[in-house]
Amino acid sequence: MARKNTVLAKTDMSEFEKSKNYAMVYAETLKITTASEYQTAISECAMVKRLKKKIVDFFEPMRVRAKAAYDEVLKQRSDLTNPLDMAEEIIKAKLTWWQRQEEIRIEEEARKAREAAEKKHEQDLQEMREAGLLDDEEAEEVASEPIDMAMMPVTPEPVKVQGHSVSRKWRVVVDHPHLVPREHCSPDLAKLNATANAHDGQIEIPGCRVEEVITQRIAT
Repeated sequence: MARKNTVLAKTDMSEFEKSKNYAMVYAETLKITTASEYQTAISECAMVKRLKKKIVDFFEPMRVRAKAAYDEVLKQRSDLTNPLDMAEEIIKAKLTWWQRQEEIRIEEEARKAREAAEKKHEQDLQEMREAGLLDDEEAEEVASEPIDMAMMPVTPEPVKVQGHSVSRKWRVVVDHPHLVPREHCSPDLAKLNATANAHDGQIEIPGCRVEEVITQRIAT
């Protein structure tokens, strides 16, 4: 009965190590100067590919079993954590909504406080004019001075909670791609390569250089 690949056998590993080392030495010392050496190199490359397939086939059953066990662990973990991730996102969305409402409220209170301070400043000037404490020129000079912010009502600060912080970044939503400035666009290499191959490399593309890429394919 053939031995199953359930345990990594030392004999198999020894064989693989020797073959691997031979392949590396051969590849690194290879020099092709004749047609015969060219043909031999192709045969040796095919041998390397067969060796690689043999190693892959040897490890495949173990990989499949290990992956199945790993996937089951991830599934059990995800079954528990995914709902928590969803709950976290829902809570954060509601926190963001409340925070924005607070910012609107605070901004509105600050606006009203500024308007009230400006109105009081104007009333004080008018009273000083009427009392003869300031002439028109002096009143205009005082009116042009900035309002003392210390006299303004203090607007409330946003709620702060230990262990919680808020960061702000911006993201772009593209509504009209054709209007996006060129400096913010990246060339589509997949389309460019497809165009070059469709013309067998005989095409000039502005801003690009078409070069030939040779790929060696060796059957085993």
